[in-house]
Amino acid sequence: MDLASYKTLIALLTKGLTEDTEKAWVFYLWVLNLDLKDQNITKGAIKNSPKGDLKDVQSGVTHIADFYTKLCR
Repeated sequence: MDLASYKTLIALLTKGLTEDTEKAWVFYLWVLNLDLKDQNITKGAIKNSPKGDLKDVQSGVTHIADFYTKLCR
């Protein structure tokens, strides 16, 4: 999964979906299934990218709900 940009990640997760509720549900399930203990998920993280924001979640700077909110925007 490409975590370098929100645009790419959102496009991959929502391919073929048209309803906002479907998209929100897919984001929720994807976030729910993330293994935040896996340090490889944020290796090479860049600020203001999915990887960077997940790294902030891992380190306790932000909450996973903030990350989910960004996906839903």
